[in-house]
Amino acid sequence: MLHGRSRETAAIERLLAQARAGHSGVLVIRGRPGSGKSALLAHAAHAARAAGGARRLSATGAEAEAGLPFAAAHLLLRPALGHLSALPDVQAEAIKGAFGQARSPRRDRFLIGLAGLSLLAEYAASGPLLCLVDDAHWLDHASADMLQFMARRLDREGIALICAARDGDPALAGLPDLTLGPLSDTDATGLLDERLGPLLAQVAAAAPETRLELRS
Repeated sequence: MLHGRSRETAAIERLLAQARAGHSGVLVIRGRPGSGKSALLAHAAHAARAAGGARRLSATGAEAEAGLPFAAAHLLLRPALGHLSALPDVQAEAIKGAFGQARSPRRDRFLIGLAGLSLLAEYAASGPLLCLVDDAHWLDHASADMLQFMARRLDREGIALICAARDGDPALAGLPDLTLGPLSDTDATGLLDERLGPLLAQVAAAAPETRLELRS
């Protein structure tokens, strides 16, 4: 259960419903570290499964790979690379060059972005597709640019693209977003009870004399 995030879960579920109806949508969830961004991405994955399933592509930005061009894009699109043969040759060669699968004299960012968009569309041809990108603030610049290029051009492919990034980070600027605020006292208490309640019960059962101390 996600405490105090009904607005965000409703937005996610609207995107998933749109994807099932054949329409694409984008949402960037922003917030401070520990605010629940990753939990909302997990909710999106669970909601997609509960609604009858959707194919899923996912990637997580990593500080160690932030200097490697197209590292995160490769993680996201790797399961879809089997559809390269459906792309125009010029797009296929461009993205193969970016991903180190072919020698390319130059990296045309437009063709690479277009190839990524075509791959997503091919992968979504058999049903709705959920794309999840966590820790977008650690994306390498080439992947961030490619992701933004694709996000701005999604239309009627049946794709829901949901990303999570730190509040204030310029990653994926200009895309539809929601910023997570602090939890209310009631929601924060509910979260603590949910997470710590079973543990405190175990401690109290093992050492009954601590019950009063725990209550205080």
